[in-house]
Amino acid sequence: MEDFKKEVIEKRKKKARIIVEKSFKFDQYSLKHCLVYQGKGKYPDKRFDKSTSGLCVFVSPKGEKTFYAFKSMKMYNKKKGKTERNAVYRKIFRFSDTKGYKYSDVKDKLKDVLDSMTEVVNGKDQDKLFGHYCKLFIKDGVEGLRLKDEDITYKESTKTRYKSYVKTYLLLEHKDKTRIKQMTASRVFKGRVYSRPLKELRMKDFTKGHIEDFKDRMRDVPYTANNILHTISIIFKWCKNQGFYSGKNPCEDIMHYPERKVKAKLTDADTDTLIAEITGKAYDYNGNPHFYTCVGLHLFTGKRSAELFGLRWKPPLSNEEKEKCTGWLVKDWQTKCKLFIWDNKLRKEETVHIDQAALGLLERLYAARFTTQTWCLKSEFVFPQHWNIGKHVSYSTFQKPLARLNKKLGFTELEGDNISNVRGVRKIFTFKIARKTFGTYIARTQGIELAARKLGHTNTKTTREHYIVPDAKEMEVENIYQRKVDKADIIQGVIENKKKKL
Repeated sequence: MEDFKKEVIEKRKKKARIIVEKSFKFDQYSLKHCLVYQGKGKYPDKRFDKSTSGLCVFVSPKGEKTFYAFKSMKMYNKKKGKTERNAVYRKIFRFSDTKGYKYSDVKDKLKDVLDSMTEVVNGKDQDKLFGHYCKLFIKDGVEGLRLKDEDITYKESTKTRYKSYVKTYLLLEHKDKTRIKQMTASRVFKGRVYSRPLKELRMKDFTKGHIEDFKDRMRDVPYTANNILHTISIIFKWCKNQGFYSGKNPCEDIMHYPERKVKAKLTDADTDTLIAEITGKAYDYNGNPHFYTCVGLHLFTGKRSAELFGLRWKPPLSNEEKEKCTGWLVKDWQTKCKLFIWDNKLRKEETVHIDQAALGLLERLYAARFTTQTWCLKSEFVFPQHWNIGKHVSYSTFQKPLARLNKKLGFTELEGDNISNVRGVRKIFTFKIARKTFGTYIARTQGIELAARKLGHTNTKTTREHYIVPDAKEMEVENIYQRKVDKADIIQGVIENKKKKL
């Protein structure tokens, strides 16, 4: 039957009439099978939707189709020094049937895009302050598509992080008077006076010096400073992409503070101690059966916390529900011993096989729902919030239990120079360290390729650099290699700077 259906579809494709008209009624089938590039080989082929005003699709010479909103607007022409009415186009997203970006999704986004296209009747809008575009980025930018991959939206955690950085460090909307004074005080830096915060600067007035001054003011928090510099760069790229700014990104040539990332995992002995604790007892200090199960799933599957926190007992009934959750157990999970993790970034399911240790924890938790923890029966989540069963747990939920667990098992954080002395081993348990402990174990016993797949990495480079913790001999080799890489990067940077000067 399936073969017959495939034959019918292939015949339809062959008989499909190639659409040459500039305007036609858009639909999913026509866009996918009947629309081919009809341009001159260099410029995009523009096609307009007869059924929806303000919508068109650009077809590239390679056949890629991207939806655009268009509007006739008054725009200020700097060269001519006057206002003219022209057609302005704004990208919505790329059509991709395989990744779930369909024609039916366009109409929901089209109105918002058209509303955001405001007319510039004079040159004043080009002179608006950076703070104005920071607010605009919070409102519209983070809710849209990622700049690096136009088919993928920002994750909720990324949205929250960008909004927090912009409000706290760029718009200075916080109560830390010392920090505000530090960021706004007039001072001389590298022979030049800087007297205004970034939010009070016009976009066109930004220089490399302003960014370097900002970076230096935050030298006490280098890691945060690097994140803010990245956020500023994203805002400038977004403004450029939206047509608000046409100049150079002032963050391009700014060197970030060096970040010392410590690879860490539990020792074999500490791992055994932890496993004995979580498997020997069903409840934590607070009488909660969820915490130990959650710890075990992190340790035995290596999955991210964001994927495990939103885990459900039953599969979702629709694709819409599927995209709202992070994963689910199969219907007969006790016999098939597996669960599905929904990768919202790549829009696909990932099968995770559960070993007997993790299965035992899940069965124990499932049984507790019918005895001591009957309140959990009202929730679809494996790890629900006690005070709000309609939602799942978060990082903050397990902060106190993690601290108590580490204290009980005698795990203490290493500080200062002690980290470098025993680099690779940290006698403390966190969900991140559980993931690195799992990755290191799989890499050594079954190979780096399998470890990368189980950790959800697209290539082994990320796995090797960030998740595989080497032993003492491997660390010595790694340090030698890293010094050579750093030296090569420095030499390359010098060469590129010389080229720019020439």
